[in-house]
Amino acid sequence: TNEDELISVLERSINNVIVKKIRLETVDMKSQIEIFQKSDIIIGMHGAGMANVIWARSGTTVIEMFPQRKKRYSFRRISALVGLRYIEYRGGSDGRDEDKAIMTSEFECFLKDQENCIWERKRFNERK
Repeated sequence: TNEDELISVLERSINNVIVKKIRLETVDMKSQIEIFQKSDIIIGMHGAGMANVIWARSGTTVIEMFPQRKKRYSFRRISALVGLRYIEYRGGSDGRDEDKAIMTSEFECFLKDQENCIWERKRFNERK
């Protein structure tokens, strides 16, 4: 429910990143495939749109946000099959209808803790 605040955290916390907010239900399938193929990091709530991780390049980082009590492993498994770095996020507080509110300070701490995993691909590519 506070997506714009979290996008600001991403932009402040990670250098040299371009953050794009995309509503997959407004994008045709061809464009969805292109978006996922070109992304280095994919962050999204658990849901059908995460199935697009199948189009991501090997080494892409996927951060899947979950309601606290929901246990699903399908996109973790898909990520493993196509060689993606998968990170699960269950922080924040759950609202009605699986809405999620995440404190920006909590999200910043999460990103800092995950920084090495998230950016391992970028650093590897810079060495080539």
